[in-house]
Amino acid sequence: MSGLCRVTRAVTRIQKDDLNQQVAHGNEGLEIHELVESFNSMLLRIDTLIREIKDVSDHVAHDLRSSITRMRGITETTLTGPQKISAYQDMGQTILEEIDWLTEIINTTLEISQTEAGFIDVGAEPLDLQELLQNAVELFQPVTEDKAIQLQITPQHDPLIFYGDRPRMQRAIANLLDNAIKYTPVGGEILFQTFAEEDRVQLDISDTGPGINPDEVDRILERFYREEKSRTSAGNGLGLCLAQSIIHAHDGTITVKNNLEKGCNFTIILPRKSCGLQPPSGHSK
Repeated sequence: MSGLCRVTRAVTRIQKDDLNQQVAHGNEGLEIHELVESFNSMLLRIDTLIREIKDVSDHVAHDLRSSITRMRGITETTLTGPQKISAYQDMGQTILEEIDWLTEIINTTLEISQTEAGFIDVGAEPLDLQELLQNAVELFQPVTEDKAIQLQITPQHDPLIFYGDRPRMQRAIANLLDNAIKYTPVGGEILFQTFAEEDRVQLDISDTGPGINPDEVDRILERFYREEKSRTSAGNGLGLCLAQSIIHAHDGTITVKNNLEKGCNFTIILPRKSCGLQPPSGHSK
């Protein structure tokens, strides 16, 4: 059977919702070989996207059902209980909190999907990594003071300039810091280290928390994923995934590993010339 016939038959099977397949290679020459390779790559990409959509749909549906169940429960309890104004006020407060929770999940999920799909234009203004970090530290200072957490920042004499989107990078760093604070015990420590090379900047965030279960390290950045030991704590499992999508949109990388003694370490590497754009003259670093 010729390569074109094999591809045609594969298209027919796809129309019947059968994506779990690959077109076999033959000996028809380079052009047909490249066609089959491209077609198989497209199938894998489509299959991955469909699985991701199903996974997101399942998680969102679960959160929606759970939240609606809580709102229905508090409503029924209030309507059938003592008719007191305080009870209705408590009901209203609970419903507002659930609405805020659902709104955050929906908005963050959409932002992750749009960022990963490249539908959002990422700005490319000169940013100082140290300035972004310092702003995030100041933002969370009340929380760290309440938990008596010590924040240590390795000083750098020169600005660490890269090109990116200020609001989104601020959010990514804030999400990573929020995660570190959440799992660092009272009296613990969070260490920030910044590094610079000619073509990239790097930020390491280490904490003295319990670390991550070795079996879960590879999944910690996945959408909606929450560690087993953190299931009872607040959070929707989207913060780290959003940070990762923003960093990837800046052509950067983010990795996580457990420290040798205790806690874990997140490493963010960003190219100075982000998103394939050349920095304006006078800003090269």
